[in-house]
Amino acid sequence: MKREYLTDGHPLRDLPALTTYQRRGSLQLWQFLIALLENPANTSFIAWTGRGLEFKLVEPEEVSSKIIIVVIIIIIIIIIIKNVLIRVTLHTKVLQGHFTQLSQKHCRSCGTKATD
Repeated sequence: MKREYLTDGHPLRDLPALTTYQRRGSLQLWQFLIALLENPANTSFIAWTGRGLEFKLVEPEEVSSKIIIVVIIIIIIIIIIKNVLIRVTLHTKVLQGHFTQLSQKHCRSCGTKATD
C-alpha cells in the first residue's frame, strides 16, 4: 500500500506508508522523519523546504531529542520483554520439574516404570 506525500504541490511517489514496514516491524529513520514532517505541530523544528524531498532541520537538537526518546523507549521495551522471557523460561523449568515428580510418584504408586 502506498500513499502520496505532498510538498509544495508536488506528489512524492514511491514512499511506503508509515504503517508499512520493510523489515518485519522495524521503523527506519527516514520513516520517523517523515512522521515528524507530516505533523504540522513540528514545523518549528523540522520542515519541508518545498524543493522536492528536501527538508530542513530548523532545530536539530529538538529532532535528536525526539529520536533519543524513541530509542530509550525501545530499549526499555526490550528489557521488559527479556525479563518476561527469563521468567517464562524459569517457570517452564519449574513446571517441568513438578510434572516429572508427579509422573514418578504416579508410576511408583501403580507399579509401572516412568518413561521420559
